Amino acid sequence: MSEKPPVTPLNPDQLIAQEAKAAHEGFLHRDAVAIDDCAGEVLFGAPAGETISTEAAIMSVEDHGVKREVGEVVSGFLDVFQHNHGGKAAGADLERAQAEVAIIEKSGIA
Repeated sequence: MSEKPPVTPLNPDQLIAQEAKAAHEGFLHRDAVAIDDCAGEVLFGAPAGETISTEAAIMSVEDHGVKREVGEVVSGFLDVFQHNHGGKAAGADLERAQAEVAIIEKSGIA
């Protein structure tokens, strides 16, 4: 197992900043996230709306054995491209989920 955690949780200010960034994602970015969500479900059994990055981050801190190792490897790989990618992806996934809940609640249909 690695010495340092593969994912650093975002502090409240970082979470707010990441959610704000995700709230303004463009059309192409949203489409890429949709493909990522689908791949996360197929590859890892992630819940709908959760990207591969978030699922890997969760696996790296919550699971054990091979699944944890896979999470650590994927998170470490993504960290090469963006520092703490898993934490940032989780913040963005959270923003998208909260936005969807707000839309449904506002409609009054549920």
